[in-house]
Amino acid sequence: MALALADRAIGAIIGSAVADAAAQPLHWVYDLQKLSVLLSQSPEPEFRPESANPFYRRSTGQQSCYGDQAFVLLESLSECGGLNVEDLKQRTYKFFGAGSEYDTPVNDPYRDKGAPRPQLPIEGPWRQASLKSFIKNVDAGKAETGCETDNQIDGVAKLAPIIACYAGKPEMLERVEEAIRVTQNNDICVAVTLAAARFLEHFILNGPDPKALDAVLEQLNDPIRKNPQELDKAIIGLPGAFQAALHGVLTASGYEQAIRDTMSCGGCTCSRSSFIGACIGAQFTEEKFGQAEKTELDAHLETLLSRVESTKHWTEKIMKQTEVLLQPNPNVRMEEFLYEMLDKKVPTRANNHELLGESMIDSGHEFGPGTAYGSALIKCGETEKLLGSAEKEFIQSSAINFLTPFRNFIEGDFKTISKERKLLQNKRLDLDAAKNRLKKARVADARSAAETELRIAQSEFDRQAEITRLLLEGISSTHAHHLRCLNDFVDAQASYYAQCYQYMVNLQKQLGSFPSTFSNNNQPASTSSASISVPTAQAAASLPAPPPSQASPALNELRSTSGTRKARVLYDYDAASSSELSLLADEVITVSSVPGMDSDWLMGQRGNQKGKVPITYLELLN
Repeated sequence: MALALADRAIGAIIGSAVADAAAQPLHWVYDLQKLSVLLSQSPEPEFRPESANPFYRRSTGQQSCYGDQAFVLLESLSECGGLNVEDLKQRTYKFFGAGSEYDTPVNDPYRDKGAPRPQLPIEGPWRQASLKSFIKNVDAGKAETGCETDNQIDGVAKLAPIIACYAGKPEMLERVEEAIRVTQNNDICVAVTLAAARFLEHFILNGPDPKALDAVLEQLNDPIRKNPQELDKAIIGLPGAFQAALHGVLTASGYEQAIRDTMSCGGCTCSRSSFIGACIGAQFTEEKFGQAEKTELDAHLETLLSRVESTKHWTEKIMKQTEVLLQPNPNVRMEEFLYEMLDKKVPTRANNHELLGESMIDSGHEFGPGTAYGSALIKCGETEKLLGSAEKEFIQSSAINFLTPFRNFIEGDFKTISKERKLLQNKRLDLDAAKNRLKKARVADARSAAETELRIAQSEFDRQAEITRLLLEGISSTHAHHLRCLNDFVDAQASYYAQCYQYMVNLQKQLGSFPSTFSNNNQPASTSSASISVPTAQAAASLPAPPPSQASPALNELRSTSGTRKARVLYDYDAASSSELSLLADEVITVSSVPGMDSDWLMGQRGNQKGKVPITYLELLN
């Protein structure tokens, strides 16, 4: 089964960390005779209970110095949302520097080389050469903190987090080099690490590929390759330690066996295992990584999940573009967003049409209303203000009837679906774990307990799958609701443009009454604007209703009294805050006017529930 890119990236990180911890008890065993004895005692040496490391001793399951560096890098990437070199330097110094677990007499970077040799193995972790140089360079205040002489494959061992973060991005190799030079400012080390980065990125992007070696070597031979290094050609010869690690990747028959094989070679098992584990983890995150069984969701559920994701994606995109259409000024959009976040009313401001109209009217009065030019300016200004008023009505209608329902879906329904979907994922993982435990159970009692656990896990998974399915099937209702909102938006646009068109036609007629000397430069004086074919009847029929204060005596009466009226709900409405009342189309509620309330809202009541409701969603009943 093809795995998602994110799954492979996670698989690389986990695969690297687990492999490093598995190899740590046999780290740095260079005595082949001793290694042979150890392997004869434990043919499966991973996670050996007692450490046989001749240099340092850590509890089984803990990371080596390489794994700890990878952890620090992962933490920095996660906290900063990407590579931040200064943050990585600070975290590395804090984790490995003065006062840390690594700060022991033997690990002292300033220890006298002529002092008596320490008693080995030491208790606790080992601070290797590049970290000691890094600490000294930081203490000295150097800008370039990496060790210039250490060319070992420490960088390869901690690749997984940064490749997982930048795989497929053009800046990947550049970010890798920046991260590696924090502790190893050595060209050979960087060139080897970048070659390894190309391999791991290839597996994260493509999964299993028998031609991975050819693909990477082709990249290294490419004269216009990304982030070229002078030593790239040397990498084609594959230096020793990296050659062994890559051999483990390319010949692996499975995750566990690959780690065992490289551990049986002795030496720096952790650095090789980290790279091997990352590459295999990326390729076989679930198929090979522990041979775990994955419970598949049924095809119908998968289709629904895909449909919901698509709905969310396009709803957000349509919302964004509609907001740009309604308010092209990004600064104003940001201001309106801040007011919304603070739950405050956006201050009323004149729009561009109204500002132009005011300027025209003022200039017309300045030139004199009795003059042809002054009179024309005043007429144009009044029309521009009408256009501005129509634009405001259109924006308000679109925001209430179109944007608000779309936003309610993203912030309400989709969040609920995401929550239940995450619970389903957790239940699936629990079920997979229960199946795996049943497979491994050998004793009758253990098998009986595992069967009981599996039945419970299966029941909980089925129940959560049904809950998730019901929510997902509601997406059809969402589409139907959005279709109604789309119709409202189109109606609002049609009314707005028809209204504007009628305003301009009327203005043309008024300007056409001036003497021919003042006729339009774009047409002969003898051509009257009245000769233009104008669908006045259709336009008038399409005009939106006048404001409630003018169009609805019943509403005026309601506002002038403290009484209540019955109102039928025209459309579904989802409350945007606790002060509002959600509505269902065709239901009848009680409404009243509250002094000081925005003129576009009434107070609605359904039984014991009360809240603000938008006037445009209601039809007052006699």
